[in-house]
Amino acid sequence: MKLFPFFIIFAGTNHIFYTGIYIWRKGYQPARFFVVGYSFLFVGFMIKLLIMLSFQELNFNAIGYYSLSFCFVLEMIFLSFAIGDKVRILRKKKEKAQAEMIRQMAENATLKDDLNIELEQKVQERTHEVLQKSIIIEAKNEELQQANDLMREQAIEIERMNLLLEHDNQELQINVDKVTRARVMSADVDFEEFSKIYPDKEQCNLFLAELKWKNGYQCKKCRNDHFYSGHIPYSRRCSKCGYEESVTSYTIFHNTRIPINKAFYMVFLIFSSKGKISSHKLAELLSIRQSTCWTYGAKIKSVMDDRKAVLKKSNKNGWSLLVLD
Repeated sequence: MKLFPFFIIFAGTNHIFYTGIYIWRKGYQPARFFVVGYSFLFVGFMIKLLIMLSFQELNFNAIGYYSLSFCFVLEMIFLSFAIGDKVRILRKKKEKAQAEMIRQMAENATLKDDLNIELEQKVQERTHEVLQKSIIIEAKNEELQQANDLMREQAIEIERMNLLLEHDNQELQINVDKVTRARVMSADVDFEEFSKIYPDKEQCNLFLAELKWKNGYQCKKCRNDHFYSGHIPYSRRCSKCGYEESVTSYTIFHNTRIPINKAFYMVFLIFSSKGKISSHKLAELLSIRQSTCWTYGAKIKSVMDDRKAVLKKSNKNGWSLLVLD
């Protein structure tokens, strides 16, 4: 056997041997069998090296000659021990890991049970709290419902009272209008109060229309009693002959040039004074020229003279008896 390759193998073996010692010292237990096995191999290499270096005293029999082979066998045996020790250590680690896992699982199960119990208690407490609050809310809702029902009943009662008040107000207004009209028909009132009943041309024309046709319409030309509305307010047009009659036609106000509400008041003043009021006084009260008051007043007094007998018999209708021709 040549020395150079032997030295290379020997150097590699020594390196592996010292590496095993280093790993063993670091705490890796299976390395102890590896170190023991390579110790025998190291001894075998040393014996073989000494024999090759002419130390013939060591080559005394077959044991010395086959010492390296014996060391290889011992190395394999201790390497097997190392592998078995590694397997044993791995098994212990596995068993330890399994035991730790079982312990952790048991601990987790216990923790889970504790959490479930705690959660169940909290759920029960929360459920009880929600139930109590729902009972309170239900009671409040019942109170609100009762309050709403009461408010609804009160609203109905208020609406009924408002209707009664509105009806009473309407009746009161009608009564006031009737009293005022009756007062205007028969009493001494000023122009301001008179104007509350007949404030403008619209109200005066409405009064004339109601007075003229209170007993029904009849055409002055053909005596037909059917009509249509005319072209001017409150006029009526015969449906047969087409004759249109204005609201002032056939009244004392026909073709008058003064405002109709002032003409109304002039008739009222002359009637209430029994024709004794002067044209100067009328001009002062109505702000109209004296000559106009004299002319129109003379017309009214003439009608009063013609209807003296009728006016004496009835005071109910008052000055309105002078209106129609």
